[in-house]
Order: sequence, then structure tokens, then C-alpha cells
Amino acid sequence: MVWAGGDDPRYLDAMRRPFRTWTRVDIESRDGTVLYRGLPFVDGSLTANLQNRVTRKVNLVLAGTNFFPVDRYGDVDPGALLAPYANRARVWSGIEYGDGSIARFPIFYGSIQTTEAPGMTSTTVECEDLASDVVAAPFEVPTSSVATNTVYAQWQSVIEDVLPDATFEQFPGGATGSPIGPLTWESDRGQALDDMAAGVGCMWWSLADGEFVMRTQPWSQPGRTPAFTISPAGLGGDRTCSFDATPSVTRQGVVNSVVFSSERLDGSPPLISIARDLDASSPTYYLGPLGKRPLLIKNQAPVAQSQVDYAAKVQLHYGKSLSFAFKQVSIPADPSIELGDLARLLLGPVRSDQVITGFTLPFRENAMMTLTLRAYVPLTGV
Repeated sequence: MVWAGGDDPRYLDAMRRPFRTWTRVDIESRDGTVLYRGLPFVDGSLTANLQNRVTRKVNLVLAGTNFFPVDRYGDVDPGALLAPYANRARVWSGIEYGDGSIARFPIFYGSIQTTEAPGMTSTTVECEDLASDVVAAPFEVPTSSVATNTVYAQWQSVIEDVLPDATFEQFPGGATGSPIGPLTWESDRGQALDDMAAGVGCMWWSLADGEFVMRTQPWSQPGRTPAFTISPAGLGGDRTCSFDATPSVTRQGVVNSVVFSSERLDGSPPLISIARDLDASSPTYYLGPLGKRPLLIKNQAPVAQSQVDYAAKVQLHYGKSLSFAFKQVSIPADPSIELGDLARLLLGPVRSDQVITGFTLPFRENAMMTLTLRAYVPLTGV
């Protein structure tokens, strides 16, 4: 989804011309009280990667050391504004129009992780989204699922155990409403969340405004249409771009056999499913010239044979796809773009629908935003 306003004609027109970047960083307490509005940074950037548990990280540079968290005696001040304890950063970015009005979009909400003073001449601040607080808190004792919970409710509970103030996307329905089944996790909270999501064909992350979501992988969700088009200047795309490398087709990551197993700690019999590409006309035919390329997956979340069968077929669908890959696609910095957005790329004879799985968004003027992409291969017939 492009954030509301990102497809406004006035905004898109401004993005095709030189524009004035607008970015604001507020520091808030854990309860949401704004402690400092408009932190005076001199440089900064946001990096985002959908395939990491902690999807968003912000780096800021402040002039001088006035905000470095020490008291007048030179000791660490845990109550200081940028002390890496409880305070959080909320960041908006956008553009300022000629009439002074601003189009702004949320791009980050998360905890202050590290504050440094290089050479005692400046202050650097590193922040990570709220998923970092969750994955940094392993289970203190083996923890079991609640029998009456759905997958989605259990997933929420595991996050709320660390972040009682967490917010969540409206219940997405579908397989996430299935009963959770008897599961036990030893210590890794992040792995527990990964397993629950993957067991119903989903993944989880934290949006730019801090909301946690569990969604179908955006590069396989059927029925999507591109939110915008990216093309070199003069070819009519919503966002113009530059390519530092030509598109390529790769077999890296291609598989034609998936062995999906679920073995739980409660002593239940293990569940195993093998899905293979047995279509002799397929370029990834299991017994064909590509050769055997198996993928082994272990996940304790599925509790029925039908679930592991489905999971194996889904993973095989992902793995069979030979698709276009692009490197170093750059566009003018556009904070309305969100991880998971689907874009259509036009480059010479190449026309390809690609999902934005990562980006780097600099906060300085006239900066280019670098995109990481994954081909859109909608899941059908599974």
C-alpha cells in the first residue's frame, strides 16, 4: 500500500520536479507523550528490509553534543532525552509545496538503541522499530500456546507479553483464524512468531507507524495490481528511476522439491509432506535437466496433515519461479512508498511487476532512494 496521499496527482507531479524535502523527528515517551518535537538533526537515513525481523532502522546525526545523554558531572543520565532506555523516535517525511503546505507520511516508529558522540564533535543516534524490542526478549521459561487461541490471537499475545501497548492491524481473517494447536517454545520469541506466521502462509512485521501486521507474503498474494509504475524519464512512469545494472534472470533459490516437516515437543507424531514438480513440461521438472533441487523446512506450527501439505505446496510454488531480478533501482526519495508495495517496472523491452522488499531513504535534499525488489509471482492453483 502506498500511504494515503502518495497517489495524489499534485504529489506525483511534484515528485517529477525538483522539490524541497521535509522530515521531522519527534522523541516520545513510552506512553506517547511528545518530549521533543522536531529534533534538530543535520543528516540521517532510514533503511528498511521486509525480510528481516527488525524491518526498519533510522540513523541520525546531530551537530555538537548537547543531546548526548550525560549529566553535568559527566555520568550517564538514564532520564536524558536520547538515553537508550524507554524513549522512542517517531519520524515523518515528505515534501513542502511552494505555498508552504506539506505532504507528509509516517516512515518510522521505534526505540532508541544507541547514542554515540564521535570525537565529541557530533552525536549519532541509532533507532530500530518495535520488533527489535520483541525479538530481544526471549521466553524466560518454556512457554506453551493457549488451546482456545487462534493463530492470530496467539501471535498477538506473544508480542503483547513484551509490548502491552502494541497496536495491531485489524484481524486479517483467512487461515490466521485457525486454532493454534498445542505448541511449546523453548526461548526464541522471534522464531515462535515466524513459525506461527509461516504455518498459515504469512509473515509478520511492523509498519512505518509502528502497527504490527501478519499478512500473506506480498510477492505471492493473488489478485494484486501495481500501485504505480517506475520507468526511466520520458516513458510515462509515476516515478522515474535510474538503473545501475541491467535486469537478469537467475536460478538462484529455485527449487523443485519441498520437504516440509512439523515435529512438536508435546510428543505428537511428526507430520511430513513432500511436494515435487512432476510436470514433465515444466522447466523445473523434478526429473528434468535442471536436476533435483530440494528444500527442507522444519516448522512446529502446523498441527494437521492438511496444513503441512498446503505449506509444502506453497513453498514449492515460490521455489519454481525463474524471474527477473533488478539491482540498484533508484528513484527520487519518496516517503509515501511502503514495504510490500507492488510496482510495475518498464525498462526497454522488459516489463515486470516487482514487490518492494527493501529501501534506503536518505533525509537530505535531492537524495535518491534505492529500492530492493522481488518478482511478483501470485499464488494460484494451490
